[in-house]
Amino acid sequence: MNVYEAAIILGISASSTSQDLKRSWRKMATEWHPDRNNSPGAEEHFKKVSEAFQIMANGGLEFIQNSGNPQTHS
Repeated sequence: MNVYEAAIILGISASSTSQDLKRSWRKMATEWHPDRNNSPGAEEHFKKVSEAFQIMANGGLEFIQNSGNPQTHS
C-alpha cells in the first residue's frame, strides 16, 4: 500500500490535519473492528485501515500535504 492509497482509504486530503487523521482512523477502526462487525471481510478491512493509519501517521500525512490531493494521483 502506498501513501496515496492509504489516504484514500482513510478519506484524508492534502488539507487534513493530524486530528482529522486520528478522527477518521478511530471512526473506521470502530466500524470495521471484527468484535463489532461480523460481516465477511470486516477483519481484512480493519487490517487495511490499521495499515493505512500507520503509513499516514509515520510521515504520510506530511507527504500528502506537501505533494497535493491523493485523489489526483494513481
